[in-house]
Amino acid sequence: LKQYIPKKPKKWGIKVSARTGVSGLLYDFCFYE
Repeated sequence: LKQYIPKKPKKWGIKVSARTGVSGLLYDFCFYE
């Protein structure tokens, strides 16, 4: 999954986003390349 960000100096990059619940379990994980 490519993500194009025109305003960033490096237009193509990798972004990893993860959210955890109150119990500490990983319930949402997104990986952007």
